[in-house]
Amino acid sequence: MKKIFCLLLSATMVFLIQNTYAQSNYYPNESGIIIKEGYTYKYDSFFFATKLYNANSIYNDVEEKNRDGSKISKAMALGKGSVIDEASATRQQIFDFVSSLFTPAQKAILKHKLIISVAIDPLTGKIVDVYFLFPTQTTFSKIPVDVYRRIEIGLKMVLVFKINDEGRKLNYILETWAQEIK
Repeated sequence: MKKIFCLLLSATMVFLIQNTYAQSNYYPNESGIIIKEGYTYKYDSFFFATKLYNANSIYNDVEEKNRDGSKISKAMALGKGSVIDEASATRQQIFDFVSSLFTPAQKAILKHKLIISVAIDPLTGKIVDVYFLFPTQTTFSKIPVDVYRRIEIGLKMVLVFKINDEGRKLNYILETWAQEIK
C-alpha cells in the first residue's frame, strides 16, 4: 500500500511539474502573437532560438542598406565600419537598466545571455525597434512579455545615439549586444 501511495504521489508530482513548466513557457510554438492591452508582440522560433519583437516593428526582416538603395560596404556589413560616435548611456548603464527590470526571482533562474538588437533611425539617433533573441527552451521563455515591453519602452526613452556622416547614409542602423541578467 505504501509503495502504491508513493508511486501515485510521484506520478502526480511529475504531472504537476510538467504542467507548470508547459504553462510557464510563454513562447511555445514556432511562431505566435501575444496581444496585451495597448500592444501586440510577435515571436518566431527557428534553429533553437526565439526572436521576440513588437508587432508594429518597422525594420523586422528589412535589409540594412544605404538610403539611396545601394548595398552597404563589406566592411560595414561585417561590423568593421563604425557609424555611431557615442550613445547617451554607457554599456554598463544599459546593462544595469535592463537587469533592473527583472525581478529577483526571475534573475535567479536566468542562466543564458539575452541578445538585444535595436534598430536606430540614422537621422535622429533614436531607437525605432527593439528585438530580443534567446535560446527557445531556456528560462527566458518563462519571462512574460510585459518585462520585454518595459525594456523596449525604457530603451526607447533613455537611449539616443549620435550618428556620424557614414551612418546617416543608411536606411537604419542595427546595434546588437548580449548580456547576462544580474
